[in-house]
Amino acid sequence: MNKPKAIFFDLDGTLVDTSEGIVNHLNRAFEMMNLKVLPKSIIMKNVGYGADYLATNCIATYDVEKSKDAKLIEEVLSHFTYLYHKYPIENTRLYQGVLEFLKNSDVLMGVISNKPEALVKVVLNELEIIDYFRFEWGIDTFDYHKPNPKIIETALHMFNIDKNDVWFIGDSFVDIQTAKGADVTSIALEDGFTPKSILTKECPDFQFKSFNEFSAWARKYFQT
Repeated sequence: MNKPKAIFFDLDGTLVDTSEGIVNHLNRAFEMMNLKVLPKSIIMKNVGYGADYLATNCIATYDVEKSKDAKLIEEVLSHFTYLYHKYPIENTRLYQGVLEFLKNSDVLMGVISNKPEALVKVVLNELEIIDYFRFEWGIDTFDYHKPNPKIIETALHMFNIDKNDVWFIGDSFVDIQTAKGADVTSIALEDGFTPKSILTKECPDFQFKSFNEFSAWARKYFQT
């Protein structure tokens, strides 16, 4: 395998540990609507498909009927989004090795997340890493999103890059499925939000314990 011409990243659980922020913001939104707050373990099981899926499925764990109330979900999401914009990087940190890797990579890089695009940009900007990326896409950037491989195919077409020259890095089965669907190299990280066993079942091309381990492996491709 040769040095890639482009690397696309998931955001939450891949570049940035946002788990505490997600849990805190969602539970605050629940409290505002007089709903039951939930433990981190339940909330994080539902991360990856976007905020609508997250809120709906978390509520469904204890009240299926409430989870079908579209107006309720809309209000929860409104509070959740407000809190995220107000406190975008509360209890949030870059994973170890991320900043160094971004600084030393001379290929096109982009972010493909299932967080709303505005929030993707806010988080990256607040953490002062947005300038390393050519694009920052979210669940609402187009009328399709992960795990639809079209989101990666759009980037390939837009930047005139061959699928064989791209790595896609993520921490969830959604990311692996997206990469495989677009036939680009799939790289899974185990220190994100998805159990190792689930990642392994998806058979990514490469699987690493952490971003740091991935970075050490990738270094050979970037040596001049």
